[in-house]
Formats: sequence, structure tokens, C-alpha cells
Amino acid sequence: MITCFFWQQAEVLFNLKSFEVDMAFKRCKTKNLNEIVFATYLSISEKGKRYTFLMHYKYIANHLVFTLTHVYVTEETTAMYKTMFQKVFSLMFTWLQQELHWKHIHDDGMTAVTMNMNLKQCSDKSMYSELILDTFLIYLDLSQYLQFIDPHQHFWQWHSKYTVIYCIIHFKREIDKAAETNHNSDSIHTCMLKLLHCQSQSNYYELLQLIIDRDTFLIHLKSITDAFHVFSDSFFSNNSIHNWAHHKSHAYIVSEINKHCSLMNHDTFDSIQNHTNAVKTTHFKSNALKRQLPLLSAIL
Repeated sequence: MITCFFWQQAEVLFNLKSFEVDMAFKRCKTKNLNEIVFATYLSISEKGKRYTFLMHYKYIANHLVFTLTHVYVTEETTAMYKTMFQKVFSLMFTWLQQELHWKHIHDDGMTAVTMNMNLKQCSDKSMYSELILDTFLIYLDLSQYLQFIDPHQHFWQWHSKYTVIYCIIHFKREIDKAAETNHNSDSIHTCMLKLLHCQSQSNYYELLQLIIDRDTFLIHLKSITDAFHVFSDSFFSNNSIHNWAHHKSHAYIVSEINKHCSLMNHDTFDSIQNHTNAVKTTHFKSNALKRQLPLLSAIL
């Protein structure tokens, strides 16, 4: 494991309320070497100008993309990712002589981490279908790290419900991939999107159950609309929607999709950027320079 950051990057991270994580980087030509990136946006201000030499020059809504750290790893295991969080924040503590605080544990500090579902394998494969195996690891590992530093040792699920927000862009892409239907007001695609806007946890699960139970859902839909033709034939034979909906029923996922299912303060949930565009911009910018790099070249 190789962790790369300047002390200025650590200083920025320790003063943020949230940041983004992406595990999909693959710049190095070494087959088993993966790159994890933490990033955020900084406003164009005096503080931002102070760190200009560390920024990608990509303006988005008057903000600049700021990379916080790169970590190179050769494993994809639960233990490794938990260790990764521990080592990154421990190394930053060494430089700053300051511990990273988390709002739900210490009453001040970091509030949330925004992640996508482009994740790695789940150690307990019996829990999920093949579709779902890629969606579990980073949540467990971040939450286990938080459990490790929590003096009260709350379960990892409790920490996940307080800290993780699911990238809305990836959420919508998953729906596009699973639903394969029109985006009009009566489509299954639109109903899946409505999970984002349910006004209570009970409403969320009621809508989800309609999606899971497709026969019941279709009967219900047919009774209220004459737009039954919006469903393609593939809808009746494709398990993608069923698997997608079952995945969105897991408590640690539900809390990251809808603020009414989260333990996070609702105003705080709304204030956090619900996408991972900063890390994606970092990714695209890096790839534009060069790919298939030796490790040393990637680091430099």
C-alpha cells in the first residue's frame, strides 16, 4: 500500500465536512495494482488560491477540483480497505498532529462521505446475487474503520447510516441499465427514481415492494393508467429490476439513498454534494495525460 499526499492536502481534508471516494481508477499498467482517490471541490477564494498548485484546473460552478490523496493497493479485501482508511488518516495525523473527527462520533468534524456503487467484491457471497456483489465492500470497510475509532463501539451499520451518501448519478445509471424502459411519468424507470423522494421510510419500502413484486405492481399500475404499453417485453423476463430492488432494500443502502431513511440530519444530508464528480474529473484529467503507466510515473 502506497499513500500519496502533501501536508496541504491533509490540512484541507481535516477541515472539510465531506469528501468523495472513488475506487475505479486504473492508470498503472501493473495488472493487480489499483488506485483509490479522495477528492472534493474547493471554492475559488483566498484559501483556494493558496492550494492552486495542487488543483486540477477544472472549473465547475465556480469551484475547483481538489485531489486529497491517492492510494495504490494490490489487494481487494475487506481487511485491506479498512487498513487503508486507518493508515491514510494516521499518516495525516503524523503530519498535522491532529486527529480527524467525525460529527456523529465526536460532535464535530467530518459529516459525510459520498461514494458510488462501482465497488469490489463482497466477502459474504451467499448474501447477494451476482449483480449485487460489487456494491458492499467500501461501505463495510469505512464503517468498520469508524467502529474501530468509536469509543462506544457501535455496529458498522450504525456508522454507515450516519456517514455515507450514495452518488445520485450512479444511482440513475443503475436504473437505466436495469429498467430498459421509457422515462415517461408512468414507466417503471420513473417509479424507481421516486425512491429518492419518498417522504418517509415506510413510503420508501412500500414503493420498493411494488417494484419487487412485479405482478402486483403491474396490476396496480394498470388500474391507474392506460399507459401499460410503456413496458418492453424484456421487463417480464429480465431479473435486473428484481435484483436491483432487492439490493435497494438493504438497510445500509436505504440510508444512503433517501434522507428520511438516514440517521444523518436532514438539512445536513441535503447540503452534501450527492455525486462523485470531483473524483471523476480527477480520473478523466489523469487519463488525459497518460494511461498504462509504471507505478513511479503514476505517483510523480
